[in-house]
Amino acid sequence: MTARTLVEGSAAPAFRHSSIARKAVVALSGLVLAAWTLLHAAGVFGVFAGPAVMNHYAALLRATGLLWVMRLALALAVLAHAALALTLTREARLARAHSYRRQPFALNTRAGRWMRSSGVLLAAWLVYHVAQMYGPAHHDYVPGDVHHNLVTGLASPLVAVTYVLATLLLVVHLHHGLVSTVSTLGGSARLRQKAAPVGRGFLGLVALLLIAPPLAALIGYWG
Repeated sequence: MTARTLVEGSAAPAFRHSSIARKAVVALSGLVLAAWTLLHAAGVFGVFAGPAVMNHYAALLRATGLLWVMRLALALAVLAHAALALTLTREARLARAHSYRRQPFALNTRAGRWMRSSGVLLAAWLVYHVAQMYGPAHHDYVPGDVHHNLVTGLASPLVAVTYVLATLLLVVHLHHGLVSTVSTLGGSARLRQKAAPVGRGFLGLVALLLIAPPLAALIGYWG
Protein backbone atom coordinates (compact mmCIF):
# COMPACT_ATOMS: atom_id res chain seq x y z
CA MET A 1 0.00 0.00 0.00
CA THR A 2 1.50 3.32 -1.10
CA ALA A 3 1.62 6.55 0.87
CA ARG A 4 -0.75 8.10 -1.66
CA THR A 5 -3.31 5.35 -1.05
CA LEU A 6 -3.06 5.88 2.70
CA VAL A 7 -3.58 9.62 2.33
CA GLU A 8 -6.55 9.19 -0.02
CA GLY A 9 -8.06 6.52 2.21
CA SER A 10 -7.82 8.70 5.29
CA ALA A 11 -8.99 11.95 3.66
CA ALA A 12 -12.72 11.17 3.70
CA PRO A 13 -12.85 10.00 7.36
CA ALA A 14 -10.74 12.98 8.41
CA PHE A 15 -13.17 15.31 6.63
CA ARG A 16 -16.19 13.65 8.24
CA HIS A 17 -14.68 14.09 11.70
CA SER A 18 -13.46 17.65 11.20
CA SER A 19 -16.12 20.22 12.01
CA ILE A 20 -13.75 22.98 10.90
CA ALA A 21 -13.37 21.49 7.41
CA ARG A 22 -17.11 20.99 7.04
CA LYS A 23 -17.85 24.52 8.25
CA ALA A 24 -15.39 25.78 5.64
CA VAL A 25 -17.26 23.86 2.91
CA VAL A 26 -20.57 25.28 4.16
CA ALA A 27 -19.05 28.76 3.99
CA LEU A 28 -17.56 28.29 0.51
CA SER A 29 -20.73 26.71 -0.90
CA GLY A 30 -22.62 29.63 0.63
CA LEU A 31 -20.40 32.05 -1.29
CA VAL A 32 -21.15 30.14 -4.50
CA LEU A 33 -24.87 30.39 -3.80
CA ALA A 34 -24.55 34.10 -2.99
CA ALA A 35 -22.79 34.73 -6.31
CA TRP A 36 -25.43 32.74 -8.17
CA THR A 37 -28.16 34.71 -6.38
CA LEU A 38 -26.72 37.96 -7.73
CA LEU A 39 -26.61 36.56 -11.28
CA HIS A 40 -30.15 35.25 -10.96
CA ALA A 41 -31.35 38.56 -9.55
CA ALA A 42 -29.83 40.41 -12.50
CA GLY A 43 -31.62 38.04 -14.86
CA VAL A 44 -34.94 38.57 -13.06
CA PHE A 45 -34.48 42.33 -13.24
CA GLY A 46 -34.22 41.91 -17.01
CA VAL A 47 -38.01 41.68 -17.05
CA PHE A 48 -38.04 45.48 -17.28
CA ALA A 49 -36.11 45.29 -20.57
CA GLY A 50 -39.11 43.67 -22.22
CA PRO A 51 -39.97 40.21 -23.56
CA ALA A 52 -37.60 40.31 -26.56
CA VAL A 53 -34.49 40.97 -24.48
CA MET A 54 -35.36 38.66 -21.61
CA ASN A 55 -36.48 35.76 -23.78
CA HIS A 56 -33.41 36.14 -26.04
CA TYR A 57 -31.14 35.99 -22.97
CA ALA A 58 -32.91 32.86 -21.73
CA ALA A 59 -32.75 31.23 -25.18
CA LEU A 60 -29.03 32.00 -25.40
CA LEU A 61 -28.38 30.27 -22.08
CA ARG A 62 -30.28 27.20 -23.24
CA ALA A 63 -28.61 27.11 -26.67
CA THR A 64 -25.06 27.30 -25.33
CA GLY A 65 -25.65 24.65 -22.67
CA LEU A 66 -24.56 27.14 -20.03
CA LEU A 67 -27.93 26.88 -18.32
CA TRP A 68 -27.40 23.20 -17.48
CA VAL A 69 -23.86 23.86 -16.27
CA MET A 70 -25.22 26.54 -13.94
CA ARG A 71 -28.02 24.26 -12.76
CA LEU A 72 -25.57 21.43 -12.01
CA ALA A 73 -23.22 23.73 -10.10
CA LEU A 74 -26.17 25.20 -8.21
CA ALA A 75 -27.54 21.77 -7.29
CA LEU A 76 -24.15 20.59 -6.00
CA ALA A 77 -23.69 23.78 -3.97
CA VAL A 78 -27.19 23.51 -2.47
CA LEU A 79 -26.73 19.84 -1.56
CA ALA A 80 -23.33 20.43 0.02
CA HIS A 81 -24.50 23.51 1.88
CA ALA A 82 -27.71 21.97 3.22
CA ALA A 83 -26.38 18.48 4.01
CA LEU A 84 -23.31 19.68 5.89
CA ALA A 85 -25.24 22.40 7.73
CA LEU A 86 -27.79 19.82 8.91
CA THR A 87 -25.00 17.45 9.94
CA LEU A 88 -23.27 20.15 11.97
CA THR A 89 -26.57 21.08 13.59
CA ARG A 90 -27.26 17.47 14.60
CA GLU A 91 -23.77 17.05 16.03
CA ALA A 92 -24.08 20.29 18.01
CA ARG A 93 -27.34 19.08 19.54
CA LEU A 94 -25.80 15.71 20.44
CA ALA A 95 -22.83 17.48 22.00
CA ARG A 96 -25.16 19.57 24.15
CA ALA A 97 -27.11 16.49 25.19
CA HIS A 98 -23.94 14.74 26.40
CA SER A 99 -22.35 17.75 28.04
CA TYR A 100 -22.76 19.04 31.58
CA ARG A 101 -22.47 22.62 30.42
CA ARG A 102 -23.60 24.53 27.37
CA GLN A 103 -20.89 24.57 24.71
CA PRO A 104 -20.08 27.98 23.16
CA PHE A 105 -20.57 26.84 19.56
CA ALA A 106 -21.71 29.38 16.96
CA LEU A 107 -24.63 27.10 16.11
CA ASN A 108 -25.94 27.58 19.64
CA THR A 109 -26.30 31.30 19.21
CA ARG A 110 -29.42 33.12 18.16
CA ALA A 111 -27.83 33.79 14.76
CA GLY A 112 -27.13 30.09 14.31
CA ARG A 113 -30.72 29.17 15.11
CA TRP A 114 -31.94 31.87 12.75
CA MET A 115 -29.74 30.51 9.95
CA ARG A 116 -31.20 27.04 10.36
CA SER A 117 -34.82 28.24 10.50
CA SER A 118 -34.51 30.67 7.60
CA GLY A 119 -32.63 28.07 5.57
CA VAL A 120 -35.48 25.57 5.94
CA LEU A 121 -38.06 28.22 5.01
CA LEU A 122 -36.06 29.29 1.97
CA ALA A 123 -35.67 25.69 0.83
CA ALA A 124 -39.43 25.19 1.06
CA TRP A 125 -40.08 28.41 -0.84
CA LEU A 126 -37.52 27.43 -3.49
CA VAL A 127 -39.54 24.28 -4.24
CA TYR A 128 -42.63 26.45 -4.73
CA HIS A 129 -40.69 28.96 -6.84
CA VAL A 130 -39.43 26.24 -9.21
CA ALA A 131 -42.92 24.76 -9.52
CA GLN A 132 -44.40 28.20 -10.09
CA MET A 133 -41.89 29.30 -12.73
CA TYR A 134 -41.64 26.00 -14.61
CA GLY A 135 -45.30 25.12 -14.99
CA PRO A 136 -46.82 22.86 -12.32
CA ALA A 137 -47.96 25.74 -10.09
CA HIS A 138 -48.37 28.34 -12.85
CA HIS A 139 -51.87 29.18 -14.07
CA ASP A 140 -50.80 30.35 -17.57
CA TYR A 141 -47.43 28.78 -18.30
CA VAL A 142 -45.96 29.18 -21.80
CA PRO A 143 -42.85 27.09 -22.55
CA GLY A 144 -39.90 29.27 -23.56
CA ASP A 145 -41.61 32.58 -22.80
CA VAL A 146 -39.77 33.52 -19.62
CA HIS A 147 -41.02 37.11 -19.62
CA HIS A 148 -44.66 36.08 -19.92
CA ASN A 149 -44.31 33.42 -17.22
CA LEU A 150 -42.75 35.86 -14.77
CA VAL A 151 -45.18 38.71 -15.40
CA THR A 152 -48.32 36.56 -15.32
CA GLY A 153 -46.99 34.63 -12.35
CA LEU A 154 -46.62 37.87 -10.38
CA ALA A 155 -50.05 39.10 -11.49
CA SER A 156 -51.55 37.52 -8.38
CA PRO A 157 -51.04 39.91 -5.43
CA LEU A 158 -50.63 36.95 -3.09
CA VAL A 159 -47.83 35.50 -5.22
CA ALA A 160 -46.14 38.90 -5.52
CA VAL A 161 -46.26 39.38 -1.74
CA THR A 162 -44.69 35.95 -1.17
CA TYR A 163 -41.84 36.96 -3.50
CA VAL A 164 -41.29 40.16 -1.53
CA LEU A 165 -41.27 38.30 1.79
CA ALA A 166 -38.97 35.59 0.41
CA THR A 167 -36.55 38.27 -0.82
CA LEU A 168 -36.42 39.90 2.62
CA LEU A 169 -35.87 36.51 4.26
CA LEU A 170 -33.13 35.69 1.75
CA VAL A 171 -31.32 38.98 2.37
CA VAL A 172 -31.32 38.47 6.14
CA HIS A 173 -30.10 34.88 5.66
CA LEU A 174 -27.33 36.07 3.35
CA HIS A 175 -26.35 38.78 5.83
CA HIS A 176 -25.82 36.28 8.65
CA GLY A 177 -24.12 33.88 6.24
CA LEU A 178 -21.65 36.42 4.88
CA VAL A 179 -20.74 37.63 8.37
CA SER A 180 -20.09 34.09 9.63
CA THR A 181 -18.24 33.13 6.43
CA VAL A 182 -15.50 35.68 6.99
CA SER A 183 -14.98 34.37 10.52
CA THR A 184 -15.16 30.71 9.49
CA LEU A 185 -12.50 31.22 6.82
CA GLY A 186 -10.16 32.82 9.35
CA GLY A 187 -10.73 36.48 8.61
CA SER A 188 -9.31 38.93 11.13
CA ALA A 189 -11.37 41.57 12.90
CA ARG A 190 -9.86 44.17 10.57
CA LEU A 191 -10.85 42.16 7.50
CA ARG A 192 -14.38 41.72 8.84
CA GLN A 193 -14.61 45.46 9.36
CA LYS A 194 -13.49 46.17 5.79
CA ALA A 195 -15.78 43.51 4.35
CA ALA A 196 -18.88 44.85 6.13
CA PRO A 197 -19.65 47.75 3.73
CA VAL A 198 -18.97 45.50 0.73
CA GLY A 199 -21.41 42.96 2.12
CA ARG A 200 -24.06 45.61 2.74
CA GLY A 201 -23.67 46.91 -0.81
CA PHE A 202 -23.97 43.37 -2.18
CA LEU A 203 -27.10 42.67 -0.14
CA GLY A 204 -28.65 45.98 -1.10
CA LEU A 205 -28.10 45.26 -4.79
CA VAL A 206 -29.56 41.75 -4.51
CA ALA A 207 -32.58 43.08 -2.63
CA LEU A 208 -33.19 45.83 -5.20
CA LEU A 209 -32.93 43.51 -8.20
CA LEU A 210 -35.18 40.82 -6.72
CA ILE A 211 -37.80 42.94 -5.03
CA ALA A 212 -38.40 45.38 -7.91
CA PRO A 213 -40.43 43.00 -10.17
CA PRO A 214 -42.97 41.89 -7.52
CA LEU A 215 -43.37 45.45 -6.28
CA ALA A 216 -43.90 46.62 -9.87
CA ALA A 217 -46.56 43.94 -10.29
CA LEU A 218 -48.30 45.03 -7.11
CA ILE A 219 -48.63 48.63 -8.35
CA GLY A 220 -49.91 47.48 -11.75
CA TYR A 221 -46.80 48.23 -13.83
CA TRP A 222 -47.70 45.58 -16.41
CA GLY A 223 -51.42 46.33 -16.38
